[in-house]
Amino acid sequence: MNTPIFLYNTLDNIGSLAELDETALLIRLVSNLSEFYRHSLSGGNLIVSIAEELELTQAYVNIMQIRYVDKFSFFYGLTPGEIRARRCLKLLLQPIIENSIYHGVKELDGFGHITVRVLMCHSDIKFVIEDNGPGIPEEALNLQNISGKGHFGIQSIQKRIQMYYGDHYGLTMQNREQGGLRTIIIIPGEEGAEHEL
Repeated sequence: MNTPIFLYNTLDNIGSLAELDETALLIRLVSNLSEFYRHSLSGGNLIVSIAEELELTQAYVNIMQIRYVDKFSFFYGLTPGEIRARRCLKLLLQPIIENSIYHGVKELDGFGHITVRVLMCHSDIKFVIEDNGPGIPEEALNLQNISGKGHFGIQSIQKRIQMYYGDHYGLTMQNREQGGLRTIIIIPGEEGAEHEL
């Protein structure tokens, strides 16, 4: 995430809402911004529970849904439910969601949908993020799935995952047959599979 731009844009939104006297919307935006940064800082911890990561992601999405009114929906589901307590790198999902908004649903004439599913896959944890946007060019998919201008956050996530968990883990991206993009992140689900950055 390009934090300064995100923060500046959000502060601009706050200023505009204040000028328009949109008090209820302004309170929602400030509350979600506070929630997002509270989770982002999380005492300086690099590793958080999946529940905390999803709360951080939801706060980010809430801000973007205020910015892009009636543009897209967001839903996440977990299987099994106790996966919430498992741990993952902080800010693992936000750059993927940002990519789905800016390069996906924002480009649609119609309504966008972004979903996140978190599930156990043998002893690993799999995150599946899907949108119904235009997808990305096949040549970008062929270049280790993370190439292309404007996808620095995706490249950064791939590097962080592999530095922390090893080369067997990471993300892949594929265009969905029914339209849109599917991003899959796989990390180890076992305790003790984490390494110092």
